[in-house]
Amino acid sequence: MSPRSKIIIASIVGVLALAPFAAPSLQAYRRRAKASEASEMLDLLKKGAASYYPTPRTNALGAPVDCQFPAPAAGHAPQDNAA
Repeated sequence: MSPRSKIIIASIVGVLALAPFAAPSLQAYRRRAKASEASEMLDLLKKGAASYYPTPRTNALGAPVDCQFPAPAAGHAPQDNAA
């Protein structure tokens, strides 16, 4: 076996030896990133709803219309999560 092959094998063994220590850190990083993203998306949703409701709405004839969320798209009925 050549010295170069020995170095490559030693490098691979070294990386594999460190993998169990890196995996929990990666999982924690992913968890924090997803929690942060969820928080940002909820904040955007809150801000959008807060700006939607005070804005007056009218129909094509100019009559005032109550604020409401849009109807679901065709084929996408709301899910019943009571179970």
